[in-house]
Amino acid sequence: IQLFEAFGVTPPVFAHMPLILNQDGSKMSKRDVGAALGTYPEEGFLPEGVMNFLALLGWSPKDDTEIFSPQELIERFSLEAVNHSAAKFDITKCRWVNQQHIIALPAEEFALRARPFCLKAGLPDSPILDAAIATVQTKVQTLAEVPDKIRFFFELDMDPEAVSKVQPEALELLFKLADRLEQETEWDGHELISVLKAFAKENGVKMGAVMFPARVALTGLSGGPDLSSVFSLLGREETVRRIRSFSLD
Repeated sequence: IQLFEAFGVTPPVFAHMPLILNQDGSKMSKRDVGAALGTYPEEGFLPEGVMNFLALLGWSPKDDTEIFSPQELIERFSLEAVNHSAAKFDITKCRWVNQQHIIALPAEEFALRARPFCLKAGLPDSPILDAAIATVQTKVQTLAEVPDKIRFFFELDMDPEAVSKVQPEALELLFKLADRLEQETEWDGHELISVLKAFAKENGVKMGAVMFPARVALTGLSGGPDLSSVFSLLGREETVRRIRSFSLD
C-alpha cells in the first residue's frame, strides 16, 4: 500500500480470506486430501461442483441455499459475507455438492462427461454405453465412480457378499422366472417389472424374494440401477442366459 501511495496511485481494496483447515483443526497443507486442485478433474469432480464447494468455505449466502451455478455465485457472492474464522475442509461435503451438480446435468451431458472415464477404465465403446451411464446418474458422487457401477452390463463379476445373501430356495424360483421371461413377446423393462410382480404372486412369495435374486443374477451386485433398465439394456437373450447360469457356488 505504501508503494502505491509513494507513486501517487490509489491502491486496490484488499480483503483477507480465512484459512482453510483440516477437519481436525490443523492447517491444510498441499499433501492433505483436497488440497491439490489438479486432482479434482482426475477424480471425476465437475468444475462447477468444486467451485460451488470452495465458495462455501468461509462464505455464507445468509440462507439455507447450498447449491449454486457459477452464474448464481457471481450474482450472490460478496466479501462482506465472508466469515472471519477459518473454514474446515470436508471432503464428504465436497462429494455431496458435486453429486447435486451431477444430478442436475441433462442426461446427454452427463453421459458425455462420464464417457471418457468409462473408456479409460476399459469399458467397450458399445452402442448401449451412454444408456448404461444414464442409469447411474443419481447414484454416483463423481464421474470416476461410473465405470465400476455399470461394468456388469459388459462383463459380469459376482460380488461374493451379494451372492451369499441369496437363499438356496431362490434358485428354483429363478429358473422358473427365466422360463417365464423367455416367453414374453414384448421386451420392455417397465412392463417386465409387472411380469415379476405377477410371477411373485403366482408363486406365493413377496416381490423382494424375486427381485433381489434376479438383481444379483443379472448384475452380480446387491444394489444398482433400476431393474427395468437392466432388463432393457441386457435384452432378452442375455437376461435369460444370466439367470439360468446363476449359482451359489
